[in-house]
Amino acid sequence: MPAQQGALPARRLGARYRPCLATDRIMHTGRWILASAAAAAAFSYALGQQISIVLPTQEEILKRTSNTWNKPFVFPSRVPEVTATIIGYPPGASAERQINPYSRYIYVLEGTLTLDVDGRGPVDFPAGSLILSGNTWVMPKNNGAVAAKLLVIDQTEAGESNALLEKLEK
Repeated sequence: MPAQQGALPARRLGARYRPCLATDRIMHTGRWILASAAAAAAFSYALGQQISIVLPTQEEILKRTSNTWNKPFVFPSRVPEVTATIIGYPPGASAERQINPYSRYIYVLEGTLTLDVDGRGPVDFPAGSLILSGNTWVMPKNNGAVAAKLLVIDQTEAGESNALLEKLEK
């Protein structure tokens, strides 16, 4: 089939003829211009409208350089490992006297946790309390009538425990 005068050259693909790539480029560019114009119009309309954007709120509730008992924080120096644990203390339950060689963060979710701190006597921490512990001897117990539930977050050297129990001499 002879080419018509004034027509763009065609490229043969098998038995079919296809318009030149130049025509494809012009159509593609035209679509992009049209799409960009539509997006700009929509954006311009949106800017003219009052759009309310809900942002999260943030309130700093604590900032410290020492733990609850004013001892410096101790952090792992080699390979840190973070462990989060939920611990439950039924009414009357207690744990052995222990020291946490690294920083331990305790959030009282439910009930009241009583800590005997460094032999200074018991301190009660009701639900909602945040305890920054570590490098301090404590003996946790629940003296209340309801179970105490804690979120405990430890930072230790990988593979090490953050609860060292007191060794009693016999």
